[in-house]
Amino acid sequence: MRQAHVVVDERAWDELAITGVTFGWLKAWLRGAGADEVLFHRLRGNGWIGAKGWMLVLADESEFGRVVLQHGRRLGMGEDGARSVVGGECIELDNPPRRAWFYMRDRQRWPTLLMPPGDVAYQRFAWLPFFSGDREPRPVHVYRTPDGRGDLEPGLSTREGGLLLNDCGFLPEEMVVQTLHRTGLCLVTAESCTAGRVAGRVARVPGASRVLWGGMVTYANEAKTALLGVGRDILEEQGAVSRPCVEAMALGGLRPGCVSLAVSGVAGPGGGSEEKPVGTVWMAIALPDGSIDSRSCCLEGGRASIQAATTVHALSMLLERLGGIQCV
Repeated sequence: MRQAHVVVDERAWDELAITGVTFGWLKAWLRGAGADEVLFHRLRGNGWIGAKGWMLVLADESEFGRVVLQHGRRLGMGEDGARSVVGGECIELDNPPRRAWFYMRDRQRWPTLLMPPGDVAYQRFAWLPFFSGDREPRPVHVYRTPDGRGDLEPGLSTREGGLLLNDCGFLPEEMVVQTLHRTGLCLVTAESCTAGRVAGRVARVPGASRVLWGGMVTYANEAKTALLGVGRDILEEQGAVSRPCVEAMALGGLRPGCVSLAVSGVAGPGGGSEEKPVGTVWMAIALPDGSIDSRSCCLEGGRASIQAATTVHALSMLLERLGGIQCV
């Protein structure tokens, strides 16, 4: 069995959480590179010491010394004054500019990659090949889960079931940016329960400025009326979590050359009813010609999970509408 060990220090742990890269995604990508099992360790613990298998160390450069020395290697100093691993291979990364170091250990059997915190997700195609080598990558099937649960993150799973987004381990926001760029459209978001998460998720992707026009957080009913033109009669008679409301939100956010995506739901823990329980979400998409598509779903979990899963469902609905999902 080929094991991969991911060793994470405190700063990298925090940065992964801030950027929304879950351990589920790291596990899936490493499995795609050929690992049969992926284990996670804190750098300050001892679980990684003497571990056999691949090792991906996500840590500040100041922490690399204890890992390198533990592996019986030596640290050096480059001409620019930066630390280096004697006999290791340097990888130049950006966003932010930084260096990763790659070397083999245990009689050249096991690869080790030392990566400072930074854009781990969107630069994975630069570092994953150091583990996969000449092996053909395994397909990483990404499914949208109907109930919002998932092993990748809330709303997404590698387990079969639900809508297949791709079999390459692509994040939904990556697919959205690629699809919008291909279609020549930009995205406008009108968000209530997600409070800007949809636009924020798209903005994670390098190059998002080419396709993200902007977004509006219209949490209060008054904001829906003032900024998006949602009729007071709709809000009074149908409520904010309804088909008429999200369709009006999507149309109110529409701009020339853009597609508009609107979401409104009950994230909980309160606010639900027998008719609209916690987890009820409505989403709508308006195209430049004014045509509109809407749907609802009922998601499970706590408030944060429902907001996260709503974001995933909204992005996958956008991909469906634009023909960006290719079931392969």
